[in-house]
Amino acid sequence: MQENTVYHYTSLETLYHIINQACTQFITLRATHIDFLNDYTEHFIAINLMKEKLIACDDSKGLKSKGLSEKLNDKRISFFRNENFDEMYPHIISFSECWDSLAMWNTYANKSKGVALGFDRTKLSELEYSRFDKCEYDTSDYENFLDKNIETLHNCTSVNSYSIGFTRDFDSNILDTHFKYLPILKDKGYEYEKEYRLIIPNKIADIKQLKFHPGDRLLKPYKEISIPFEYLTEIVLAPGLSLEKMKTSLALFLSQKQQSLSLNSEKGKIHLRESKIPYRDI
Repeated sequence: MQENTVYHYTSLETLYHIINQACTQFITLRATHIDFLNDYTEHFIAINLMKEKLIACDDSKGLKSKGLSEKLNDKRISFFRNENFDEMYPHIISFSECWDSLAMWNTYANKSKGVALGFDRTKLSELEYSRFDKCEYDTSDYENFLDKNIETLHNCTSVNSYSIGFTRDFDSNILDTHFKYLPILKDKGYEYEKEYRLIIPNKIADIKQLKFHPGDRLLKPYKEISIPFEYLTEIVLAPGLSLEKMKTSLALFLSQKQQSLSLNSEKGKIHLRESKIPYRDI
């Protein structure tokens, strides 16, 4: 593994489509709408923590309470999700620090018959249309942020019979920080993934560019994101694939896009290697 590399686990079929649809300069990856990722608690962790701390703060006010324990219910909590649509509903491309994880192979790479695409982490972080950030599985930093600002949040929370919002004098920097945490706080059960995310804001004006992937149970909305081919530095084969059988066909396939493959780490070439995990599906 290269220290500055992150890995996108996927199936062999998806790899075929990525390369087949690529031009000589760019490849296209799918960025999935955050509400359609595997973890159904996505971006609710921060919202629920804010809700709990607002209610606790409100309960301590006695006669000056705004009655948030009753009014801040599941329907009204959605106001936190509507203050900034672009930041609230981003599209996500997931990467991992792990180049050879059996759990990742089995979950995201067609049960160990797929690949992990290695990308230059520094270059991904320099893309203008997105932000690149590491996921956090410990909420303590976010909770400290809330503790420092909960009085301000409470004072600027406006409640009426129909909705909950913020007053005009509210410091938007607080909410901006809240939105930064939303797509990167994850349940500890996913900590093994060591995930990084390319986070693409969901512009309302871009809705016509959305595409949909038919899954077993629903249609998943996604955006197609162009990434320079040169950012792709490695292709790692899962334990269920043979390097001997793959190297020739993959080299020929990539040559159609004027890309070179190498079994060694050579500058300007995509490094092909295989998993070191002794695993077989029997």
